[in-house]
Amino acid sequence: MSDQDSTETVELEEVPLVKSQNDTPVAPRGVKLAICASHALSTWSERTWAFAVGLIFLEIYDDLFFVSLFGLVQALASVLFSPSVGVYIDKTPRFRAVCVFYFLQNVGLVLAALACLVLLYNKMNPSGVTGTLSALAVVIFGILSRVGTMGGTIAIEKDWTKALTGTNSRELAKLNSTLKMIDLICLIVAPIVSGFLMSYCSMSVAAIQILLYNLVAWFPEVALIRYAVSHAPQLAIKSKTVTDELEDKPPLMKRVVKYGMSLVEGFKLYFRQACVLASLSLAVLHFTVLSFGILMTAYLKWLGLSEAGLSLYRGFAAATGVLGAKAFPLFHRLCGLRLSGFLSIAFFLTCILLGALPDIGNLIISISSTLRFNFLVWAIAISRFGLWVFDLSVSQIIQEWVDQSELGRVSATQQLLENVFTVFIFVGGLAAPNPQDFVWLMLISVSAVVSSFTLFSCFLMKSKSVSTSPQREIELAEEEVL
Repeated sequence: MSDQDSTETVELEEVPLVKSQNDTPVAPRGVKLAICASHALSTWSERTWAFAVGLIFLEIYDDLFFVSLFGLVQALASVLFSPSVGVYIDKTPRFRAVCVFYFLQNVGLVLAALACLVLLYNKMNPSGVTGTLSALAVVIFGILSRVGTMGGTIAIEKDWTKALTGTNSRELAKLNSTLKMIDLICLIVAPIVSGFLMSYCSMSVAAIQILLYNLVAWFPEVALIRYAVSHAPQLAIKSKTVTDELEDKPPLMKRVVKYGMSLVEGFKLYFRQACVLASLSLAVLHFTVLSFGILMTAYLKWLGLSEAGLSLYRGFAAATGVLGAKAFPLFHRLCGLRLSGFLSIAFFLTCILLGALPDIGNLIISISSTLRFNFLVWAIAISRFGLWVFDLSVSQIIQEWVDQSELGRVSATQQLLENVFTVFIFVGGLAAPNPQDFVWLMLISVSAVVSSFTLFSCFLMKSKSVSTSPQREIELAEEEVL
């Protein structure tokens, strides 16, 4: 493939680039705003759907089994498609890749919301032919949207941010923080909108809102990223020549073997990284239900909380996460990435223990349900501060310690591992679908957070002799030679 094919087809405008203190080009403010706005539109879709779908399944089937089954299938799909998504991101021009992923997300959610409407219409007979086919359609189209969301998130949050900021660690921290704040603000507002629509209108109205939004969202999303690429030359050129090894369409067996090889190579690449212990510590945190995710949301609804009340609790938890994301650049400046990660995972572990121990202790001695509920929801909500500082710290460690040409595959493998742990927790939900047994999932979750703390502590001790990231050390050495 020619050099011309390895660049974007979007026409670039001559825009002067601002130089930072370390002589790294900094993208114009308008470029960052366009990327953030596009990311916000995409994230709103995902956060609205993630809140609504679990409650719709609980409304129809009245236990955690089908909620867990849906989450399990979504997680398995993410595991299956993660390697291909990572390879596609590394080999495809940035603009084209994000357009494709946004399209998959929006089309998937339109069709999934339509299937939800049919399912709700037939909720008196969910085991009938129409109800069964509708539920299956929700799962299939949910997978389609999940692949689109996963690809768009990896591309924008990992690859695009690094390409825009280069070796400027502080600028990267600020941009990472901004994107995470956008994600968490959507996590506050989107569920509140859906929750109030469900409580004061109906679940069908909430599903219609998801359908209509995703019918039109793709067009402004693409327009915004087109603007960003046309005004930022560093986004238009990949660090490697783009090649498409699948153009010849080999037989199915060869494609299966090729997929298996890409999976193995992805893991080899991942475990060769100097930051692998930090990466694993973040992945292990997905082996938890203590997150206001789909299972915990369904459990709290079973306890008697309304959809509106659930959305407000999730909103408060996300607000503390916004504070964490906002504070991350300050932590980065004062403590550095590794110490920020250690302090934040220690804070997160403390909050999780405070929130879960009353429920776990209730297995031995009787504790007031009101006391247990308050400890659970408030401790988990406050823990979000530490969680997102830790998430941003480890994510930036990956960005700075991994070569740019391998970042897509490493990030996709990271997401694959996160989804493997998510699979395990949903398997636990299937094994214990009775909401009264949720405490056993909480016990598993506490063990996962302790494991995460241990892994990151090992990374910190192993890397304490390194003053900066390996990639940055090479760049500094090259600057000295020049």
